[in-house]
Amino acid sequence: MTPEGLKRDSEVDRSQTASGERGRKLDLIIIGVLAVALAVSLYANFSSSFGPVERIESASAGAVSIAVLPFANRSAVEDDVYFVDGIHDDILTQLAKINSLNVTSRTSVERFRRPSEHGGIQEIAASLGVRNILEGGVQRAGDRIRINVQLIDVVDDAHLWAESFDRELTAANIFAVQGEIATAVADALRLVLAPAEEEALGETPTENLAAYDLYLLGRHHFYQGGEESLLLAQGY
Repeated sequence: MTPEGLKRDSEVDRSQTASGERGRKLDLIIIGVLAVALAVSLYANFSSSFGPVERIESASAGAVSIAVLPFANRSAVEDDVYFVDGIHDDILTQLAKINSLNVTSRTSVERFRRPSEHGGIQEIAASLGVRNILEGGVQRAGDRIRINVQLIDVVDDAHLWAESFDRELTAANIFAVQGEIATAVADALRLVLAPAEEEALGETPTENLAAYDLYLLGRHHFYQGGEESLLLAQGY
């Protein structure tokens, strides 16, 4: 095949075959691209034949996966959202200390702050590629704090564990509750904690409630980004 049409080999000037070589290379590239496109299409059709539950089981095979959705602010004060987010963050961090648990990052779960806007729990779990979801709410009133949490196995559509913690509002109590929640989640998922993990979950970074509150304010503004927010974070 030549630019002038089909010719016999004996009629072709071999010094002019570079264009033919380029043409054959282009043909190979086109075939390769088409093959990749076909593979992607087949994969998309194959994976779409599975529902959210099957995709979750496949993603979580061989690992205990969990996502901690942002907690609801059940306080009368709307500005307490920084405090609620801080509790959520710390519980997520506590769970991440358990080596046998694969915890989805805070930034990944942030977009599911309003779960009802994203379908159901199964859709959220499928999107995050996890089997288990921990959700809850925090209420701060006067010198009391209440934390409600529930652990859901999305594949089996079962509540594995749920608890309400009502304590006096002190730094020691807050950290103790966070450790208790992480330990209870591990128990519900039948995970065995190593001594070092148990020790880490029992740590109390500070007993100063005011310092902890300022720390949560600083972290809240740090996550907002921007120069002004970073300066506020540094100040707190």
